[in-house]
Amino acid sequence: MIIAIDGSTLAATDWDSSTLRIENVLTQQIDTCSVTVLDYAVTEWDEIIVYRANGTTREFAGYVTEIGKRAPHEHTFRDLTCQDYTVLLATVRVNDVYADMTDAAIIQSAFTEYLPEITTADYVKTGATIDKIVCERITLLDLMQRICDQSGYDFYVDYDKKLHYFANEENAAPFGLSTDFDTGFDTSVPYSLRSHKTAAQEIINKILVEGGWYLSSNTYFYIEANAEIKEFNLTRALHAPSGESSTKVWQNDGTKDVPVWTAKAVGTLYLHEFTDGYDVLYGYAEQVLQFNVAPPAVENAIRVQGRYEIPILVRRRSQASYDLYGRWLEDVITDTKIETVQQAKDRAQAVFAKHAMAKTRGTLQTYWYGLRSGQLVSLYHDKLNIDANYLIHRVIAEPRAPDRSRTREGGHITYTVEYGEYNPDLLDLVLKLKREYKAREARDDEVLNELLEMSETITLTESYSYTAEDDWRWAPYSGTPGSEARWDLFSWERENWWTVGDSTVGGADVIN
Repeated sequence: MIIAIDGSTLAATDWDSSTLRIENVLTQQIDTCSVTVLDYAVTEWDEIIVYRANGTTREFAGYVTEIGKRAPHEHTFRDLTCQDYTVLLATVRVNDVYADMTDAAIIQSAFTEYLPEITTADYVKTGATIDKIVCERITLLDLMQRICDQSGYDFYVDYDKKLHYFANEENAAPFGLSTDFDTGFDTSVPYSLRSHKTAAQEIINKILVEGGWYLSSNTYFYIEANAEIKEFNLTRALHAPSGESSTKVWQNDGTKDVPVWTAKAVGTLYLHEFTDGYDVLYGYAEQVLQFNVAPPAVENAIRVQGRYEIPILVRRRSQASYDLYGRWLEDVITDTKIETVQQAKDRAQAVFAKHAMAKTRGTLQTYWYGLRSGQLVSLYHDKLNIDANYLIHRVIAEPRAPDRSRTREGGHITYTVEYGEYNPDLLDLVLKLKREYKAREARDDEVLNELLEMSETITLTESYSYTAEDDWRWAPYSGTPGSEARWDLFSWERENWWTVGDSTVGGADVIN
């Protein structure tokens, strides 16, 4: 294999082939590469490209993001950790609104403005029209994941800085893996199976999700009065109705059947006074209303509007799992960060996607180039009765050769492939839940104040004008050049000049 850093190709003695490891992980995540270089100067964010022996096919490309230094002998070892070009998407912030555009058009616009060095012209397909996406200083990586949430598509950045945006079902591996060699290698290639397991220890098909609280819709509450009582207890603490700054209160100045509702000015208990112009004082913690004047004796004398807190409690079941195993296997999730019912449902669905069924996963090795995570690969094994499609979760590339010198010149590469059941929704759910926890509500009228940091250089020239006078003056220091003067420990020569007629005469005194 061949390594180039910032355009310079490393010599065989500049790096240790036994330390090279490339991990290609599921789409939307960042691939990594680790390698140790010897006596070679490297800086963070240097571009690194790993080629196959032909010098053109790229096994990895990205940037050096971490450097560990060691000097066990007379050499300097630098342990490099690198991330692929996808890391660039996490370094730029998008501040824009995209409305009534196709996903492909949004991608083209965003990358053109914020990250033009990634090419979007070749492999970006149109999947759906998106009504609106508001980007409030989110990363370009977050924007791509939001687009994928709505379109059902997936993406990755290849090692030539080209963005691939595609439908999940179209992401098939370029070849299958098989133990049947009778048909040759036209559609399938040989492999070595390391493990193939089906685990059922963590099956969950019934789950209760306990979250935080959410607010009800705007609700009216009616209270009876007797024309004497001025303080009324509420059954629950009320938040302000949608679009309002405080709880709304009306008084019925009519009858039970023909009410006449008069709006009251509502202040905050212990903060405001009736003399401040308020008719009613509301205490949220106390759940109480205090009137300045007792409401009339009517069954529906008071009408209050507000929103109350409702605990998030969601129970979900996987019927398919129950039908297969014949029993309910229950679990509970408690997380106060869950703020909506939909988040609770998504959390339960993510658990089912991972645990509702026994999971098949395995590991294999092959020497054939072309497999990457996120691909759907056909796997066949004649002895173990395996014939199914599996999702590639991870591909690890490591050089293997009889001796080190041959590996440095190219050798061959072993690809370790980790695979599992085809479940593309699981990663999307996890990413969606993570983003929802960080999200903040955006307003259409919000104004962004952007500050541009600038520097200015000003050159100042200072001039002085001296006029000689006939007076006592200090003469230049007559001590040893370069010596350091300290108070009371140095000598100065004082020159005394005066004018006699048309002649100037003078003398010098030494002051110690």
